[in-house]
Amino acid sequence: MNKWVDDFKYAKEKHKKGEIKQALKLYLDLEITEKDNFELYYLIGTSYLQINNYQEAISYLGKSVRVKSNYYNSYNNRAIAFIKIGENFKAIQDCDNALKLNPNFNNALINKGIALKNLNKFDEAIKCLKKSISINPNLCETYNNLGNIYKQTGDLKKALEFYNKSISINSKDIDAYKNKGVILKEMEEFEASIKSYEEALKINPDIDYLHAGVIHSKMFLCDWENFNEQIQSLKKKILHKNVLAGPFILLSLFDDLGIQKKNTENHISKTFSESIFSDITFFQKGKRKIRLAYFSGEFHMHPCILLMKDIYKNHNKSLFEIFAFSYGPNKKENPWRDEVKPYFNKFFDVKEMEDREVIKIAKELKIDIAINLTGLANYERTNIFANRVAPIQINYLGFAGTMGAKFMDYIIADKLIIPDELKKYYTEKIIYLPNCYQPNARRLLNNKSNKKFKRIDFDLPDKSVVFCCFNNHYKITPYIFNSWMRILEKVKNSVIWIYTTNPTAQNNLKREAKKRGVDPNRIKFAKNMSIEDHLERMKLADIFLDTWPYNAHTTASDALRVGLPIVTLIGKSFASRVASSILSTIDLKSLIAKTINEYEEIAVKIASDKKLLDELKYKLKNLENESALFNSTTFTKNLENIYLNLMKS
Repeated sequence: MNKWVDDFKYAKEKHKKGEIKQALKLYLDLEITEKDNFELYYLIGTSYLQINNYQEAISYLGKSVRVKSNYYNSYNNRAIAFIKIGENFKAIQDCDNALKLNPNFNNALINKGIALKNLNKFDEAIKCLKKSISINPNLCETYNNLGNIYKQTGDLKKALEFYNKSISINSKDIDAYKNKGVILKEMEEFEASIKSYEEALKINPDIDYLHAGVIHSKMFLCDWENFNEQIQSLKKKILHKNVLAGPFILLSLFDDLGIQKKNTENHISKTFSESIFSDITFFQKGKRKIRLAYFSGEFHMHPCILLMKDIYKNHNKSLFEIFAFSYGPNKKENPWRDEVKPYFNKFFDVKEMEDREVIKIAKELKIDIAINLTGLANYERTNIFANRVAPIQINYLGFAGTMGAKFMDYIIADKLIIPDELKKYYTEKIIYLPNCYQPNARRLLNNKSNKKFKRIDFDLPDKSVVFCCFNNHYKITPYIFNSWMRILEKVKNSVIWIYTTNPTAQNNLKREAKKRGVDPNRIKFAKNMSIEDHLERMKLADIFLDTWPYNAHTTASDALRVGLPIVTLIGKSFASRVASSILSTIDLKSLIAKTINEYEEIAVKIASDKKLLDELKYKLKNLENESALFNSTTFTKNLENIYLNLMKS
């Protein structure tokens, strides 16, 4: 018995030092000979919690409660595990059990507040957390969680107030600096966001997501100071230290599929416990229509809904039942959303629902194929798919890359987007559409612009070549900007028209142009306007210069739609091959460059040859009515054939 006690003590010392996996192995060995030891069960459960194996954590903490029902820490830690898997009601119950035993137990009050927040019971959550403050006004975690609540409700200034309060208590509160940085970025206060991220990195230089967050915030400002050094440093951290970067952010930083795959796989493994991945079988072949469910955070004024709207409309309702699960913003005035809602058998607005409820609805519907249209982009709800809501789960359109997740079965692409030699960089099986993977509605909008713009309206030269790029300006890298400046030097009196409304970004771009010997006045800036007017405005330009490594996607289709030729540079990553896929579909491979020198040569050649430019514009004149790129009916049939074949396999 003394040996068991000594071994238990040794295991606890390992645990205390942070050697969780080693401690867990020792604990499990000790369990063989010692049953019904509540402390051992508690420590095993806590260890599983710390390595993100939430189901095992719940199991062992449950054993601890069974042996000793008055140990409030067991209830509290199990509550944390329940929160992690979206079982917030069970988490609240455990917190209440802990609070019955210890009414002033702050950890339980905080976790109850988190669970209530997840259920969108914001007033109750705030009340719970304020009670925590009354017991101990110096707990940073309480203020951080209050900040998170106000962030979720859209009161960003109030959220910022609580993050700052936490920092005033503890100047080394990493979570507060992180949260503050996110808020400031959402408020488009990018300089302040960068400063907050950097404060967190001073405390822990290997903290996940923040290195990429700093670079991304700087890209919104077109601030490229030490850009290459920061990129190389980030690459090393991802490859050698397993430091995570935001998967979506990484798409605009690297044309490196190996890094993207490693990062997304690590992101998924650190975020989700494999034990929650479950197989499911719903198929009732030949007995009913196939049930498709489109899950998206972008059923609002977003390009994704415009790309997909004809698909929803054209689906063969005699073969398919189609459902929508929307978990993104839902403003009262949402004409795009209103247009597509009637196309579905049922449209579920699940923004206010916890994951558990969404999963329950999907499983009760017996969905056959679940299509994830958001992936790892904004408003993602990956946990829904981690709990497998359908026997077939597809990554499509919203995230230009692999999700690195075992629970995502397929990714839809085309042969140019993912050629055979690049398949190894995707964890999903590849399913191919015959033409471009990207859908495009033939009729983009009901309303056309009534504006008739002239170049003078936007300070554009009347007779000189106007290059343009209407991609989000965070996609502009110094690499591609250098190329643009070389193009301007070779095309006399030409200008480049760039989309950005940020004054700092504008000043930085002008400064960067001057550094490269180009008159800053040759950079013109486009402001926000309605999409109808924007499409009309686009017609004033001559040539669209694409960004790299994150290409134009919807913007590329829009440019071609209005007769604007695109010059693009093809890379290896999904995001760097989209424009090439689009151009290949309309038989304009001549505009696809394989090197940066070729990119510049193509742009200069078109700009210097009016006949060639006119020929290209003539070819694009009836594109929307004649090209496969905008043939929504055929595209839908091709997509449906994929679904039908998957059901047969």
